[in-house]
Parts: sequence; C-alpha cells; structure tokens
Amino acid sequence: MTSTSENGGRVRATMTPAETSRLVKDIRAGKLPDLGDRKWGRFFYDMQTGLAIRMLPSGKASWIVQWKRSGRQGRETLGSVLVLDRLKAVEMAKILIGKVEADDFDPHRAKRERMHANRTTLRKVAPRYFAHRARKGDLRPRTTRVWKWYAEKAEYFNPIRDVPLDELSRKYVKEWCDKVADDVGTATANSCHTFLSAFLGWAQEVGLIPDDKRLPTAGGRPFPENERKRVLTDDEIRLIWKTCEDATAEIKREQEEFASTGRRPRGHQGRVPIFSYIIQLLFFTGCRAGEIGGLQRCEIVSGLDPSDNANELRIPGARRKARKKHEDELTLHVPLAQGAIEILRQIARRSDGSDCFFGKRGRTTNELRTWIDDRITKAGETPPKDWRVHDIRRTFRSRLSRLRVPKDIGEMLLGHLLKKGYDQHDYWSEMQEAIEKWERHLHQIIDGTVEQVPRPQHRRVR
Repeated sequence: MTSTSENGGRVRATMTPAETSRLVKDIRAGKLPDLGDRKWGRFFYDMQTGLAIRMLPSGKASWIVQWKRSGRQGRETLGSVLVLDRLKAVEMAKILIGKVEADDFDPHRAKRERMHANRTTLRKVAPRYFAHRARKGDLRPRTTRVWKWYAEKAEYFNPIRDVPLDELSRKYVKEWCDKVADDVGTATANSCHTFLSAFLGWAQEVGLIPDDKRLPTAGGRPFPENERKRVLTDDEIRLIWKTCEDATAEIKREQEEFASTGRRPRGHQGRVPIFSYIIQLLFFTGCRAGEIGGLQRCEIVSGLDPSDNANELRIPGARRKARKKHEDELTLHVPLAQGAIEILRQIARRSDGSDCFFGKRGRTTNELRTWIDDRITKAGETPPKDWRVHDIRRTFRSRLSRLRVPKDIGEMLLGHLLKKGYDQHDYWSEMQEAIEKWERHLHQIIDGTVEQVPRPQHRRVR
C-alpha cells in the first residue's frame, strides 16, 4: 500500500489495482484490515479516480465513489465488496462520474428524492388526497366512502398501502390486481385500480412522484367489463316478492303478539320489515337501491295522507348518481304507483326524529341480496342464480318496453338525462299511464295470471 499525500496530518492511502483486488479477497475471506483507533472506519483509495473501499469497525465493507460537482464534493455508495468485484465497481464509478460531469445527474438531489419517496406511502398521504378532492367537490359521497375504505381498511389493499410510491412498478400492480380479481372479482379489481390510478395521478401532480416516471396504472383498467344484461324472469320476480311478503307477515305477527301479550317472541327486537319494503319499492319504482334505502319523507311530494291522491316521488340530483354539474338536471320527479304509496303509509316515523324512512345509513345492495337469498334458502327453495339487486332496475326498464311504453318515457321514469331541445312538455300524464300499466303487469306476474309472450324458436338450418 502506497501513501501518496498528506492532508492536515492525515495520511491518504492509495492502492494499486493488484493491492485493491488482494484487499477484496482478504475481506471476503474474513481477514479484515487493521483500522487502528478510527471508530468511524477507514477509506482505502484505489488508483482509479474517485473509487475507494470504506471499511467499518462492524466488518462491513462497501465500494464508494467520490465525485465533485460545481465545487461541491460528495460520496455515493455503489454496493458491498462481498457482491461487487473491482472491475464492476470501476465500471459503475465511471458511469456515475460521467453523468455528474455531464450535469445529467445530481446524487445529492437523487438521495433526497429517495429519502422523501421512502416516506411517501398511500397510508401517509391519503388524508391529504381526500382533503384535496373535498375542496374540489368533484367526488360523489359514495365514491368517497368506498375509496377511503380502500385506503384505510380494505384487506386486499395491504400489499399496496405501505409501499413507497416510487417503488410501485407495473408488474407489481398487475400481479396485485390479478390477486384481487381471483379473491374478490374483476369488478372490484377494476374499482381498486381506478382509485389507485386517480391517487397516483394526483401524487405526480403535486410532486410526490417524479414527473418523468411512468405511472404503473397507465393503460386503463386491467380487466374488460362486459355490460350486465341479466333480467329477472316471472318465476324469479314471484319468488322474491313472495319472500318479502312472508317476511312482512312474520314481523307483523310478532308485533301483534307483543301488542296483545306485552312479551316479545325470542329473538325479536321490535323489528320493522325494512328489507321487504325496500325490495318491493324497487320493483314499483325502478330506482337504485341507494335512492330507496335513503328515501326521506320530504321526497314524497304528496300522497302519504290517505285523502291525498296526488302521489309523486322527487329525489334530488345530489342524492342520485349525478355529477355536481348535472345535479339539477338529474333530479328524479316521477309518479308513484299506488302500491308504493300503500307501503310507505305503513312506515311510522322513526323515534330518533329522522326524516328518513329506513334510517340515515340506508342499506347496501349486498345486504339486501344476502337477506333475500338466506330467507329463500331457509324456506327450502333455491335463490335466483347470479342475480343482483340492480337487476330489478333493468327488469323494470325492460318490462316497460315489453308493455310498449315509448323509449323516452321509460328513460324518464329511470331519471336518465335526455336532450329535449325545443320540446318542453313534462310528459307527466304519459309517465303516470306507464306506471299504472307497469303496476297492473307486476300484480299479474305475482298472481301468475300474466299473459305469456311466445318466443320464436330458432331452428338450425342444415
């Protein structure tokens, strides 16, 4: 080992390539050099400019490259001596120094960005993201609830939640989406991907992810979504309706028993047939489950009084599936079937003073379907195969077409946005006629007296 210079009384040891290679062999063999009294370790400089081995008292040895940029000096660790040999370290040192001298790379800045990124995870910055979206007001309340659940509690987000944002690769995100799809379903995987894509896009906008990094969610949703076409058959409608009626009758018997004896049956907690009423109202109105589950008394314009025959349903656009700029246009204002009014009249005001028919929380579609399926199974029958609560809405709209209700009237009864142009007619009488026609048809389905429409039998031509 050759001593080439002194600086402030400190001797800088410079080694030839052969001496460097010998030192590497000794370190790998466990023969560590003497560090003397240097508690912070010692540098063994190679004749290759800027390259050195840093030896710590703990026995750890690393390749170090020393660089100089705009009058500033610094060191960058290349890797462990146990992994990299001298030739590889020399190659890496030349590349790094070349980038620094070409002003293409600032190791100090890169280190700061890495340290910052390692502290930047979904769990830590999600509150800041949701505060930003709340200020913009462009996220629907239900979407906000679901996305917050993803960011904070959903188990299938555990592999993503604490990973530094700059370490999320396309491969990692793709494998994670595949796992979610296998465990929960492709629709949930697409929903998770949509949230992650929106979140990472915002993170890049505010500088939490480098601008030149391609986001791992680029390219759209990972799974194609086929438009659902499921429509309930007459037998399925009859089965679901009968299940609701049986549940309502059971609860009413319990209420009558309590009124006469003062004792509640075992397991009875003063129940109200909430699920039955919601399902039946969905059949009568064709509304979404969330719209009926959160129905308020002020949204029944009139008709709750038995002497009042003007029955109208008016759900504001803010409570429907509407963007803020279309809230007023997507307010649902339609006639109510007489059967729906009779159900609503049976629901007493809540003891907590709430204006809601079914409570502030409403009910989720999964709760409703699970409740129906469980009761059907307990009755010894088979629940409809692969059905969803939203299929009731699609069935409502499809049956309107079967009853020869004009397409525009059917869409207006669902509250879909139509471009009316010069036509400012409200079509109230036409909607009322369609609702009456549908109510008669629904009762015929339930009674089993509906006229069956013959379907064409397509035969294969040989």
